[in-house]
Amino acid sequence: MMTFFSGLSPCLIGIEACGSSHYWARELTRMGHTVRIIPPKLVKPYLKGNKNDANDTAAICGAISRPGMRFVALKSEAQQTLQAEHRVRVRVRVRVRVRVRVRARIIRERTALCNEIRGLLSEFGLVLPVGIRHVRKILPEILSQQEQWNDRFIRLLCELSEEMQMLDERISRYDRRPHEAARDDIRIKRLMEIESFGPIVASAL
Repeated sequence: MMTFFSGLSPCLIGIEACGSSHYWARELTRMGHTVRIIPPKLVKPYLKGNKNDANDTAAICGAISRPGMRFVALKSEAQQTLQAEHRVRVRVRVRVRVRVRVRARIIRERTALCNEIRGLLSEFGLVLPVGIRHVRKILPEILSQQEQWNDRFIRLLCELSEEMQMLDERISRYDRRPHEAARDDIRIKRLMEIESFGPIVASAL
């Protein structure tokens, strides 16, 4: 395509805006052509028949020749790079925020599980204070005294204890990730210099 356009005398060329339109517009402009990038929604009214290369070309020609047509400003490579960086930052922020939300959900699950265990133990006369540390302390003691309890109840507590350990491990993994990111990202390190900004908050911004 470059060979074809480089052999043409300078002319007006219309391009429908797309991912690579700014690149091609810059290249064609360097060849001396006048390039106009048109938003797809402004090309569509001129499309006749089914969408194909020929009809698309005719629609672009019709749009570019209309008085008062609005065109997309040509972006330089620097402007495109800046825009790409912004998109990546937004994606990373969304991913981190999702991670934070998932961690919060797992903590809620663990809290609910902890309350369930406290409720079961209270039915057997063991009333524990509120707080996961009390459950963590008493479970090993109960499981080490199996002869004092019903076998099925002990099996149930074992299952619930294993479930809590699994949730603990998942939370620990999510806790490690912001610290790992902080080691590799200078922006997170700078944010962490602000008072009260830890790895989790800094990586979410």
